[in-house]
Amino acid sequence: AKTVFIDSDDLRDLDSLFDTVKFHIKSLVVYLTGQTLTRPWCAGEIFSAHRCSVAMVAIRTQTFRQPTSEALNQVGALLDES
Repeated sequence: AKTVFIDSDDLRDLDSLFDTVKFHIKSLVVYLTGQTLTRPWCAGEIFSAHRCSVAMVAIRTQTFRQPTSEALNQVGALLDES
């Protein structure tokens, strides 16, 4: 049996969410929309998975736009912290 974790189940404790990504999953499916990388928890999950060598699969929607090098240099400006 496989267990599936959906991050929207609990967004109150981001440290716990990132620990789940780092230590309790084998692969991360990233659903990339125009807003995915502006959400701090999504960006944090992707970063955590990358840093811990968790396998990732990206599903790109039509609204997703690859960030430019300039945008990545100013990554803090991309995040919607509301």
